[in-house]
Amino acid sequence: MKPGFDDSLRLAIVALAATLACQAGLAQTRPAGTPNAGTVLETAPPPPIPRAGEVAPLDASRVQPAAQPAAAGPKVKVKSFRLSGNTVFSSEQLAPLLRPFEGRELSMQELSDASDVVRDRYRDAGYFLAQAVLPTQDVTEGVVDIRIIEGTVGQARADVAPEARVPASLVNGYLGLLPSGALVTEQSVERPLLLLSDLPSVKVHSVLKPGSQFGTADLDLKVTQEGRLFGGSVYADNFGNRNTGETRLGADLETRGLLGLGELLTASLFRASNLTTLGRLGVTLPVGPLGTKVSLSYTQLSYDVAGAFSNLNADGEGKIVSLLAQHPWTRSRNANLFLLAGVDVKKIEDRTAGTGSGSSSAAPNIDGRHVNLLRLGVNGDFRDDMGGGALNSYSLSLFQGQNKIQTADTLLVDQRSTQTNGSFTKLQFEFLRLQSLASFLSEADSLALAVKGQLANKNLDPSEKVSLGGPRGVRAFPVGAASGDDSLMLSAELRHRLAGFRPFGANVVLSAFVDYGTVKVLHRGTSADNKLTLGAAGIGLNVVKKDDFQIRLELASRLGGNDYTGDEADTKSRGWLLAQKWF
Repeated sequence: MKPGFDDSLRLAIVALAATLACQAGLAQTRPAGTPNAGTVLETAPPPPIPRAGEVAPLDASRVQPAAQPAAAGPKVKVKSFRLSGNTVFSSEQLAPLLRPFEGRELSMQELSDASDVVRDRYRDAGYFLAQAVLPTQDVTEGVVDIRIIEGTVGQARADVAPEARVPASLVNGYLGLLPSGALVTEQSVERPLLLLSDLPSVKVHSVLKPGSQFGTADLDLKVTQEGRLFGGSVYADNFGNRNTGETRLGADLETRGLLGLGELLTASLFRASNLTTLGRLGVTLPVGPLGTKVSLSYTQLSYDVAGAFSNLNADGEGKIVSLLAQHPWTRSRNANLFLLAGVDVKKIEDRTAGTGSGSSSAAPNIDGRHVNLLRLGVNGDFRDDMGGGALNSYSLSLFQGQNKIQTADTLLVDQRSTQTNGSFTKLQFEFLRLQSLASFLSEADSLALAVKGQLANKNLDPSEKVSLGGPRGVRAFPVGAASGDDSLMLSAELRHRLAGFRPFGANVVLSAFVDYGTVKVLHRGTSADNKLTLGAAGIGLNVVKKDDFQIRLELASRLGGNDYTGDEADTKSRGWLLAQKWF
């Protein structure tokens, strides 16, 4: 017998009830705002991107001829100039520089001034060894010859000290970027020197000497070991979430060239209020002669939820393997651009204790996800002279990911609600400008302006969201507050260094700041509370001695009109404290 209409209706109602029960059960075990592995991982700093080093100024004094007084002699009636030896700039490009000297009677000093104008054009373009000279010549016809010596590389040699923990083959590979016969420019010489200085504990001393042939210069390098083989820091802060551990104690350790490969080995660990533990191991290795570096890291997290959500008996864990390649597209003192490509593999599990009656107890509710990410991006920095000078830094990364929910019940709920399972794309960006205020106030004053955010193409897994709260966001709100898929954060911070007060040799900087942030909780959400806006203002104190210690205190209060109603919604002010010691 075929089922009738009543039977079909009854089956549909039962199925719907089962689905709603599943949804309700999961909603009760993980209320909105409950910390999860994703939000806890957000409190930890990401694996470090290989840092740029510093290099001592190039000693070019031996190839810079001392200024000589012009020889005395009769004036010359100059009709025109004839240039030779120029390949960088054509004679047509240089001719306008010399027109003010044409059609006049010039002394030898004025002729020398004319050649200096041509030389300066080269040096302004970075050809710092270029010279423009007046050879012995017959000027009775009024045509003056200027010979241009643009400056080329003779030989590039490196002396690698035995204690330097970097292969000589790698040093020579970097020097290969400056081949014999190449024109000498600031950027062409700086690039291999800076790439060497980017290696851990490597010190580079460089000298340019006159080459064996006229118009050439030889580059001699001395590569030695700098600093200790082992280093790191210990720290204490309150940068955690109060429900998974607010007070954190941590340590970062590193070895610099231990294997003699120019590599950096790192290990990090922090413990938050006996609730959260996060550890990370990493290695960064130079690959090839072009300055490329590859980093591999493994991160493991375990956490327990307490505080406002302690009745849930919730905990979880996360494991991340990250691979990142960085290539210096531009490397100089005043501008840098690095290309990034990487892969992240995440395994995340959030658990909530099951419930039962009498002597029976239900199995724990497990929410497991595997998230794989492909990253392509750029980061860098540059300096400019606008408004008295500024340092700018930026980053832009595009992520293509795949979220695979491993738990059947969670997948069922996700398919009927947020639909985070499957592929996704997101874009992260950040720009920071540190503006000198020497032209307006004093050399001790600066203004830091920052903007950062994320854009997504769909609703994201909690591990891929960003939150507005915390010491790196809108600073009057707790860590993990206002987490969402799409976000924008703005910050302005006025800083003043106390020039006459240096306790223990440290700089003391006072600050006043304003933070603003807006977030869409769900990219495709339509509820009235799907978009949140937060604001804060505060003051700060930063006492720091480079490579020694840092103490930072910030106090922030909420500005009116914010939309936050989550955990600690009634707390109007917040303080952040960090104490760190390097060794």
